[in-house]
Amino acid sequence: MRSGRGSRGAEVALKMGRPIVGGIEGKKMAAEATVWRNGRTKRAGECFIKESLPPYDDLYRSPAEILIKYIGLKAAGVPVVPTLRISEDQILMTDLSDGGENFIYSTDMYIDSTVKQRRLAFQLEPDNPELVRKKVHEAAEKAARAQYKLELDAYFLVVTPMGEVAVIVGDLGLGVAKVYDKDVEVMIRDNLGSASLFYKKAMKVLGIKDPPPLINQST
Repeated sequence: MRSGRGSRGAEVALKMGRPIVGGIEGKKMAAEATVWRNGRTKRAGECFIKESLPPYDDLYRSPAEILIKYIGLKAAGVPVVPTLRISEDQILMTDLSDGGENFIYSTDMYIDSTVKQRRLAFQLEPDNPELVRKKVHEAAEKAARAQYKLELDAYFLVVTPMGEVAVIVGDLGLGVAKVYDKDVEVMIRDNLGSASLFYKKAMKVLGIKDPPPLINQST
Protein backbone atom coordinates (compact mmCIF):
# COMPACT_ATOMS: atom_id res chain seq x y z
CA MET A 1 0.00 0.00 0.00
CA ARG A 2 1.15 3.54 -0.69
CA SER A 3 1.20 6.21 1.98
CA GLY A 4 -0.47 9.60 1.76
CA ARG A 5 2.48 10.91 3.73
CA GLY A 6 4.87 10.12 0.93
CA SER A 7 6.84 7.29 2.59
CA ARG A 8 8.67 4.88 0.30
CA GLY A 9 9.66 1.26 0.62
CA ALA A 10 7.08 0.35 3.25
CA GLU A 11 4.66 -2.57 3.11
CA VAL A 12 1.59 -3.04 5.29
CA ALA A 13 0.15 -6.40 6.36
CA LEU A 14 -3.47 -6.40 7.52
CA LYS A 15 -5.44 -8.70 9.78
CA MET A 16 -9.12 -8.03 9.25
CA GLY A 17 -11.24 -7.28 12.31
CA ARG A 18 -14.76 -6.13 13.13
CA PRO A 19 -17.07 -4.89 10.34
CA ILE A 20 -18.32 -1.30 10.42
CA VAL A 21 -21.75 -0.58 9.03
CA GLY A 22 -22.49 2.50 6.96
CA GLY A 23 -22.19 4.12 3.55
CA ILE A 24 -22.76 2.85 0.01
CA GLU A 25 -19.27 3.02 -1.48
CA GLY A 26 -17.84 -0.27 -0.24
CA LYS A 27 -17.39 -2.47 2.81
CA LYS A 28 -15.76 -0.91 5.87
CA MET A 29 -14.00 -2.70 8.70
CA ALA A 30 -11.40 -2.38 11.40
CA ALA A 31 -8.07 -4.11 10.89
CA GLU A 32 -4.81 -4.73 12.71
CA ALA A 33 -1.88 -3.27 10.77
CA THR A 34 1.79 -4.31 10.79
CA VAL A 35 4.30 -2.19 8.84
CA TRP A 36 7.41 -3.71 7.27
CA ARG A 37 10.24 -1.34 6.31
CA ASN A 38 13.95 -1.92 5.74
CA GLY A 39 13.79 -5.47 7.05
CA ARG A 40 12.04 -4.49 10.25
CA THR A 41 8.45 -5.03 11.32
CA LYS A 42 6.44 -2.75 13.57
CA ARG A 43 2.93 -3.16 14.90
CA ALA A 44 0.99 -0.08 13.78
CA GLY A 45 -2.15 -0.82 15.79
CA GLU A 46 -5.78 -0.87 14.74
CA CYS A 47 -6.77 1.01 11.60
CA PHE A 48 -9.82 1.62 9.44
CA ILE A 49 -10.05 -0.02 6.03
CA LYS A 50 -12.49 0.55 3.22
CA GLU A 51 -12.93 -1.44 0.04
CA SER A 52 -13.31 0.69 -3.07
CA LEU A 53 -14.31 -1.59 -5.90
CA PRO A 54 -14.57 -0.68 -9.62
CA PRO A 55 -16.23 0.49 -11.74
CA TYR A 56 -15.41 3.99 -10.55
CA ASP A 57 -17.65 6.83 -11.66
CA ASP A 58 -16.77 10.41 -12.60
CA LEU A 59 -17.03 11.57 -8.97
CA TYR A 60 -13.51 10.29 -8.30
CA ARG A 61 -14.02 7.44 -5.87
CA SER A 62 -10.97 5.42 -6.92
CA PRO A 63 -8.24 5.00 -4.28
CA ALA A 64 -5.78 7.01 -6.38
CA GLU A 65 -8.17 9.96 -6.68
CA ILE A 66 -8.99 9.78 -2.97
CA LEU A 67 -5.28 10.00 -2.22
CA ILE A 68 -5.03 13.10 -4.44
CA LYS A 69 -7.90 14.73 -2.58
CA TYR A 70 -6.35 13.79 0.76
CA ILE A 71 -3.04 15.42 -0.15
CA GLY A 72 -4.79 18.56 -1.44
CA LEU A 73 -6.98 18.98 1.62
CA LYS A 74 -4.08 18.37 3.99
CA ALA A 75 -1.98 20.97 2.18
CA ALA A 76 -4.84 23.46 2.58
CA GLY A 77 -4.90 22.95 6.35
CA VAL A 78 -8.18 21.03 6.38
CA PRO A 79 -8.27 18.51 9.26
CA VAL A 80 -7.91 15.01 7.79
CA VAL A 81 -6.87 11.63 9.19
CA PRO A 82 -3.19 11.52 10.21
CA THR A 83 -2.36 8.67 7.82
CA LEU A 84 -3.90 7.37 4.61
CA ARG A 85 -2.55 4.56 2.45
CA ILE A 86 -3.97 2.99 -0.71
CA SER A 87 -3.77 -0.13 -2.82
CA GLU A 88 -5.58 -0.84 -6.09
CA ASP A 89 -8.87 -1.55 -4.35
CA GLN A 90 -8.48 -0.55 -0.70
CA ILE A 91 -8.07 2.57 1.39
CA LEU A 92 -6.38 2.29 4.79
CA MET A 93 -6.71 5.11 7.31
CA THR A 94 -5.93 5.88 10.92
CA ASP A 95 -8.57 4.42 13.23
CA LEU A 96 -10.25 7.53 14.62
CA SER A 97 -12.17 5.41 17.14
CA ASP A 98 -8.87 4.40 18.80
CA GLY A 99 -9.92 0.78 19.00
CA GLY A 100 -13.49 1.65 19.89
CA GLU A 101 -12.64 3.99 22.77
CA ASN A 102 -13.74 7.18 20.99
CA PHE A 103 -17.24 7.98 19.85
CA ILE A 104 -17.46 8.77 16.13
CA TYR A 105 -20.39 10.33 14.37
CA SER A 106 -20.91 10.93 10.66
CA THR A 107 -24.11 10.92 8.65
CA ASP A 108 -23.02 7.64 6.97
CA MET A 109 -21.35 5.86 9.87
CA TYR A 110 -22.38 5.65 13.49
CA ILE A 111 -20.15 3.89 16.01
CA ASP A 112 -22.46 3.81 19.01
CA SER A 113 -20.89 1.37 21.47
CA THR A 114 -19.79 4.29 23.64
CA VAL A 115 -22.40 6.89 22.76
CA LYS A 116 -23.92 7.27 26.23
CA GLN A 117 -20.59 7.70 28.00
CA ARG A 118 -19.17 10.05 25.38
CA ARG A 119 -22.36 12.10 25.25
CA LEU A 120 -22.07 12.68 28.99
CA ALA A 121 -18.36 13.53 28.70
CA PHE A 122 -19.15 15.96 25.88
CA GLN A 123 -21.91 17.67 27.86
CA LEU A 124 -19.68 18.07 30.91
CA GLU A 125 -17.50 20.46 28.89
CA PRO A 126 -19.75 23.53 28.40
CA ASP A 127 -17.49 25.01 25.71
CA ASN A 128 -17.68 21.92 23.49
CA PRO A 129 -20.66 22.95 21.30
CA GLU A 130 -18.97 26.26 20.46
CA LEU A 131 -15.66 24.46 19.86
CA VAL A 132 -17.31 22.03 17.44
CA ARG A 133 -19.06 24.93 15.71
CA LYS A 134 -15.72 26.66 15.12
CA LYS A 135 -13.98 23.50 13.95
CA VAL A 136 -16.74 22.60 11.45
CA HIS A 137 -16.89 26.17 10.14
CA GLU A 138 -13.10 26.34 9.76
CA ALA A 139 -12.90 23.03 7.90
CA ALA A 140 -15.69 24.04 5.51
CA GLU A 141 -14.11 27.42 4.75
CA LYS A 142 -10.56 26.15 4.30
CA ALA A 143 -11.76 23.46 1.91
CA ALA A 144 -13.76 26.00 -0.08
CA ARG A 145 -10.77 28.32 -0.42
CA ALA A 146 -8.83 25.38 -1.86
CA GLN A 147 -11.73 24.76 -4.31
CA TYR A 148 -13.00 21.60 -2.60
CA LYS A 149 -16.72 21.10 -2.19
CA LEU A 150 -17.65 19.16 0.96
CA GLU A 151 -20.96 17.40 1.44
CA LEU A 152 -22.33 16.77 4.93
CA ASP A 153 -21.21 13.11 4.89
CA ALA A 154 -17.54 14.12 4.51
CA TYR A 155 -17.32 15.18 8.16
CA PHE A 156 -16.55 13.06 11.21
CA LEU A 157 -17.03 14.20 14.81
CA VAL A 158 -14.77 12.41 17.30
CA VAL A 159 -15.33 12.53 21.08
CA THR A 160 -12.76 10.97 23.43
CA PRO A 161 -13.50 9.44 26.85
CA MET A 162 -12.36 12.73 28.43
CA GLY A 163 -14.81 14.77 26.37
CA GLU A 164 -12.19 16.19 23.98
CA VAL A 165 -13.47 16.78 20.47
CA ALA A 166 -12.11 16.77 16.93
CA VAL A 167 -13.74 17.42 13.57
CA ILE A 168 -12.17 15.48 10.71
CA VAL A 169 -12.89 15.46 6.98
CA GLY A 170 -12.63 11.69 6.77
CA ASP A 171 -14.85 10.44 3.94
CA LEU A 172 -13.10 11.52 0.75
CA GLY A 173 -15.29 9.61 -1.70
CA LEU A 174 -18.55 11.04 -3.00
CA GLY A 175 -18.58 13.66 -0.25
CA VAL A 176 -15.55 15.57 -1.56
CA ALA A 177 -15.08 17.03 -5.03
CA LYS A 178 -12.56 19.40 -6.57
CA VAL A 179 -14.40 22.28 -8.28
CA TYR A 180 -12.63 24.65 -10.65
CA ASP A 181 -15.43 26.80 -12.07
CA LYS A 182 -16.99 28.43 -9.00
CA ASP A 183 -16.16 31.65 -7.22
CA VAL A 184 -14.58 31.13 -3.80
CA GLU A 185 -17.36 33.01 -2.02
CA VAL A 186 -19.95 30.76 -3.65
CA MET A 187 -17.90 27.72 -2.61
CA ILE A 188 -17.78 28.96 0.99
CA ARG A 189 -21.54 29.50 1.02
CA ASP A 190 -22.21 26.03 -0.38
CA ASN A 191 -19.79 24.32 2.00
CA LEU A 192 -21.23 26.12 5.02
CA GLY A 193 -24.71 25.03 3.99
CA SER A 194 -23.73 21.35 4.02
CA ALA A 195 -21.60 21.79 7.13
CA SER A 196 -24.54 23.34 8.96
CA LEU A 197 -26.65 20.22 8.32
CA PHE A 198 -23.89 17.95 9.66
CA TYR A 199 -23.40 20.19 12.70
CA LYS A 200 -27.11 20.16 13.59
CA LYS A 201 -27.33 16.37 13.27
CA ALA A 202 -24.19 15.85 15.36
CA MET A 203 -25.40 18.15 18.11
CA LYS A 204 -28.73 16.31 18.21
CA VAL A 205 -26.97 12.94 18.61
CA LEU A 206 -24.91 14.40 21.46
CA GLY A 207 -28.01 15.71 23.22
CA ILE A 208 -27.38 19.44 22.74
CA LYS A 209 -30.80 21.07 22.42
CA ASP A 210 -29.88 24.67 21.58
CA PRO A 211 -26.39 24.72 20.05
CA PRO A 212 -24.95 27.99 18.76
CA PRO A 213 -25.74 28.38 15.03
CA LEU A 214 -22.92 27.41 12.69
CA ILE A 215 -23.05 30.77 10.93
CA ASN A 216 -23.23 33.85 13.10
CA GLN A 217 -21.94 37.39 13.02
CA SER A 218 -18.87 36.62 15.09
CA THR A 219 -17.74 33.84 12.70
